[in-house]
Formats: sequence, structure tokens, C-alpha cells
Amino acid sequence: MSDGMLDREQMDRAIRTVLKATREDLDITQKEFARRLGWTQSQFGDLEAGRRVIRAADLFLIAQALDVVPNAWIRRIERWVAQPLDATAHLSAMQTSSPNQADSFLQLPSVAEPVTKSAVTERERLERTIRIVLCASRMHSEVSPGKLAETLGWTRAQVSSLETGRRRAMLTDFLMIAKALNIDPIALLQRVLRW
Repeated sequence: MSDGMLDREQMDRAIRTVLKATREDLDITQKEFARRLGWTQSQFGDLEAGRRVIRAADLFLIAQALDVVPNAWIRRIERWVAQPLDATAHLSAMQTSSPNQADSFLQLPSVAEPVTKSAVTERERLERTIRIVLCASRMHSEVSPGKLAETLGWTRAQVSSLETGRRRAMLTDFLMIAKALNIDPIALLQRVLRW
């Protein structure tokens, strides 16, 4: 895919924009959000500013910290990528959207608590599960690692290191692989949650 880098840049920008808009929609400060994740405010600020990349496993931890279901967040990211307006326009559109719209977040019936040391184990379990689901989905789609690498504009070694765990799957990777395999990312999320 010749525009693989453009897709990655758009997705990274979309992830940051949607994360910030969601945090602001829920009226949560960076400091409070970071506390819920067990991070420092600086670590979270780096994530929103693009100086830190969000891992696919972090999607689940962030959703838990916000008391939201990740599906709607993925849909907002997809829509942002499909219509890449400037960030201000997207933030404005997201902040003025009605809570009854189809893309609004579904509140989970739990109270957000700070992530504890068990979250490290949970993140490791999620990362392993994501690797397994991505690899199984690739094989089920009958796509070779070489073909996937070519479609993504990656090297075969990059695909191999992701599937073997030498490289952690970033959320952008997760979304790009779903697109390359022609699989709805929500379906992949559901596979991870069922695992």
C-alpha cells in the first residue's frame, strides 16, 4: 500500500483527537485521567500530544478508566480518518454531538478506579491475546505474513516481530491490520474480549 504512512499518520492523529475529545466530553482532567490509569500527568500529556504512542492493549485499559465501551471510540476514530478535517473542527463536532447519537459512548456499570499493579498483568494478558487474535485473523483470512507486510507497507520482519511479541501492537497497527484484512475492527475487539 503506497499510502501506508499516510494512513498511519491519520490514524495516530485521529486516536489523539478522539482521546482528547472523549476526555473533555466526560469532563475529566488530564491529571484525573492519568490517576485512573496509574500514570503520571506527564505520561498522559505525552500521549495526547503524540509524544507517546498508544498500544492496542491500552485501548481496553483506557476504556475501563473512562467507564466506556471501546467500540464507539473505534467508530469515532474510523470516521475521523475517513473525513480528515482539521482537529479543531473534529473536536468541535464531537463536543457538540448529542449523547443519544449512535456513536456516543455506552457507559459501563462500574466506577472507574485507578489502575493497580494487577493492571500490568492485565496489560500483558491483553497484549498476548491481541497478538493471538491478529495472527489467527490473518491466517483465517488466508493472508501470508509477506502479503500482509506488502499491504501495510511494512517489512515481513515487522509483521513477524508483532506476531511473535518482540514488538507490541500499537492501536494504529491494530486498526491498519483490521483494514488490510478487510475485517471490522469491532469484530476484532469482540474476539479479543471473548478470548
